[in-house]
Amino acid sequence: APYPVLNKGDRPKFGQRTNLYTGSGGVAISSKSGNVEEAVRMLDYGYSPEGHLFFNFGLENISYTMVDGYPTYTDLILRNPDRLAPSQALAMYNRASYFGPFVQDVRYLEQYYVLPEQKEATRIWSDTDADS
Repeated sequence: APYPVLNKGDRPKFGQRTNLYTGSGGVAISSKSGNVEEAVRMLDYGYSPEGHLFFNFGLENISYTMVDGYPTYTDLILRNPDRLAPSQALAMYNRASYFGPFVQDVRYLEQYYVLPEQKEATRIWSDTDADS
């Protein structure tokens, strides 16, 4: 259902928006850590091209394949033989459905929402004049 409006046909002025930084999911390295350099490298990796793909899609040719330059989840994720939901199967290979030091790829959500109703709900709820 779309957000309510005063007059039929109007575009909603307000909507549910998440701040760019939600205040959760941040990371820190303890001053007591014995592996500061390695921890920084791991955190930085999430922002590299390889880390971006890994954190969002997992292992190439296992949890995703590249199809015309588009990382595409495999049947292991979307039609899991052990009947795991996509979110459960993804959790075994990537971090996309979790907080962390990386940028969530829109291509993740394009495939994660497998039902047409999920995709339509996202479109309807995004169609507002609310600032992003």
